[in-house]
Amino acid sequence: MAGCTRCGRPLPPRTDPRGRPRRFCSATCRSAARRQREAAAGQTRGCEFVVCGIPCGNPATGALELPTGAVIAVCAGCAGVAARWLGRDAEEQPRRLAGARQDGKPELSPRESDVVRRFVADVPVARIARELDVRAPTVHQYLRRVREKYQKLGRQAKTRIELYERAIEDGIVASPVERRLLDGSVPTAPAHHLRREVDRFFERAGGHREIVLSGMAGVGKSQIAATHARRVWAQDLVDVVIWTPAGSREQIISHYAQTAVALLNAPPQDPEHAAAQLLTWLNTTARRWLLVLDDLWDPRDLRGLQPATAEGNQVVITTRRRDAELISARRQVVTVDLFTPPEAEEFLVDRLPGRADPDGQALELAKDLGYLPLALSQAAAYMVDRELSYAEYRRRWNDRRKKVVDLVGDDLHGTLAAAWSLSIELANQLDPVGVAEPLLDLMSVLDAAGAPVELFATGAVLAYLGEESGRRVGQDDARDAVRCLERLNLSMVDLFRPEHGVQTHPLVQRVSRDRMTPRQLARVARVAARALVELWPVDSGSDTGLARSLRANSVALQTHAGSLLWSSGETELVFRTGANLGHSQHVLEAITYFEDAVETAAVLPPEHQDVLRARAEAARWHAKAGHTGAAVDGLAQVLADLSDVLGPDHVDTVTTRAWLAFALAETGDDDTDLDALLADLARLLGAEHPDALTTRRLIANRRGHDGDPEGAVRDLEQVRDGQLRVLGAEHPDTAATEEDLRFWLDGIQMARLEPVLAEQRLRARTPSPLVLSWVVGEQAATRDVSGAAEPLGRSWAGDEQAGPGSSLVHEGGWWR
Repeated sequence: MAGCTRCGRPLPPRTDPRGRPRRFCSATCRSAARRQREAAAGQTRGCEFVVCGIPCGNPATGALELPTGAVIAVCAGCAGVAARWLGRDAEEQPRRLAGARQDGKPELSPRESDVVRRFVADVPVARIARELDVRAPTVHQYLRRVREKYQKLGRQAKTRIELYERAIEDGIVASPVERRLLDGSVPTAPAHHLRREVDRFFERAGGHREIVLSGMAGVGKSQIAATHARRVWAQDLVDVVIWTPAGSREQIISHYAQTAVALLNAPPQDPEHAAAQLLTWLNTTARRWLLVLDDLWDPRDLRGLQPATAEGNQVVITTRRRDAELISARRQVVTVDLFTPPEAEEFLVDRLPGRADPDGQALELAKDLGYLPLALSQAAAYMVDRELSYAEYRRRWNDRRKKVVDLVGDDLHGTLAAAWSLSIELANQLDPVGVAEPLLDLMSVLDAAGAPVELFATGAVLAYLGEESGRRVGQDDARDAVRCLERLNLSMVDLFRPEHGVQTHPLVQRVSRDRMTPRQLARVARVAARALVELWPVDSGSDTGLARSLRANSVALQTHAGSLLWSSGETELVFRTGANLGHSQHVLEAITYFEDAVETAAVLPPEHQDVLRARAEAARWHAKAGHTGAAVDGLAQVLADLSDVLGPDHVDTVTTRAWLAFALAETGDDDTDLDALLADLARLLGAEHPDALTTRRLIANRRGHDGDPEGAVRDLEQVRDGQLRVLGAEHPDTAATEEDLRFWLDGIQMARLEPVLAEQRLRARTPSPLVLSWVVGEQAATRDVSGAAEPLGRSWAGDEQAGPGSSLVHEGGWWR
């Protein structure tokens, strides 16, 4: 027999007065259906409040947010009933009905706010669903509710950009910038470049918003751009200055991501999406900004990574290239040449006041040095310190140049190297004697953009300087030697950004490296590797400014040293750098890093422990990235090799066993002997090692699936407490344990409600989702499940007393 069109209850076996079959069981259902049709025709949403299983249907006059976060339309009559049931006072209820607070902001649930934060950070919906352990349609439903709440308040939030603006206004995400200069990235301009007429280069751009400063190394492109950046900032012409090293596409994306985290509070887990968020912000913000892409090596690296420039914004690119790809209608390429003869003479006269030059020796010196600004600055600093005339310096330079050219066989390189060789020799003679030259050798294998000031006070560096100088060297001596190099323009010191405080020009680095024999280079590389490891923070997962500087210096060292670190056994830095990349949420970069490391380690036998460890690390981070198949295959192969080479009880073998178990757990495999694995990990690494804690989490989950959810909860709580002590609340492993704990707690709560649901099914009634949501949200979430079941019983009993056709409304009534 057909049921009521409105409520589904059985229909009386009779026709209506006109002889047609009945469609409704009562006048109540017929009136409700009519009101709903009228509301739909008038584009007015009907009241969705349900009384005794029957929706009201009257035209809605407001909205009501349920404890679950859902929003339903309600009419004025039902609003008061709901307010009493939810325990809300009359003053608060109108604001609840409007979906807003007194401050005009929508009333968002914690889960809705969490979804908004991820969505406006350009995180894909599929990924949001995975992170929150829900389905993608559920994420879309949350976003639809949020937009409806804003729409009711007359605030537009239809697009992602509009929702992002509303989230900033309401404090859901932090305001991206409050007039900030990324001063930690903009280099300081040395004195020898301040004489260049910076405005002249930008006047030649003809008002273009995208400017390319092109020229050979050492002419001062970066310093011109830095002077321009600081000048427009000081003159309040821009609100934000972003200085981005552009040596490779990966470097640009990485720095964009770091900037997005700092300026826009973007999630750091995915650099690609964080970089995309920064580009979106640059393309849409009303703030004025300057973006400097420094030392671009390949113009193709900029494809898809350069924002559009509106009025008040500017992009400056420094490069040695003049490719056709750099030339376009919107860009102006400005050539930064060598000093002209008048500029060179003016520079020398300015740096060497009072020097007599009756026979034009200043111009001859500038000609000898090829009018290169950097080389002229070295010569001027040397002459000031030695109190030499132009003629005396030229004589010394010519003598040194003949020796260098004979040694390197390159006239141009020898011409420049002679000037630096004189300055290096002089710096080494200054107090502390004999320390500056080995210190510069150390700087030559590090990042030219800057090494941490504290690096040169580490025990490894001080011991090396002492051995090379034949004297005891303390931290003060090392600091004085750095100042000696700065005094002769061989380095720059910027104490305002200590993470990159000691900078060395790439040309100076090259000259210094070329002076070293392969044996000397290997020794310097080993010392630098030990110093970086010594300075590295204890928390290998940090992504602070110091950690990023250490990563950059480690990569530069590995580039200059090649396979020397592997052949000399100094591989701890290699693994420390990769682990820091992964733990700081740069997982894809960590995979690429370790795969490249395996290729570099080809100088070692395939069965070498370091080679096997690098292979295991690459597979491990595949697992962290969700590449389960590649991770399981790679870890299984490495585990077999480690067992053969090192034995089954070696710490590397046991650690790889743990990583393989973690990867297999993601595939649903349940055959691993986790108890034996945990015993080995605790014996070799300690009971609170991160891998041991993760193994305990897997054991707890297995216990829950075996029918003991209460035991799983107890074990997971202990694991979580250990992870909070060892890893902190923000670590991904701690978050995973919290998710598992919530899963088992929810299961326990629903199991305790099962008797009530069984009784309900015996009465042939469909359990109400809204009742269950309110019960779990208001009482069961606090583990008061017995108290949660009582209102349900009263509700069902009350409905039976009222009868199926009753329209009575009472406390604890039937709500859907």
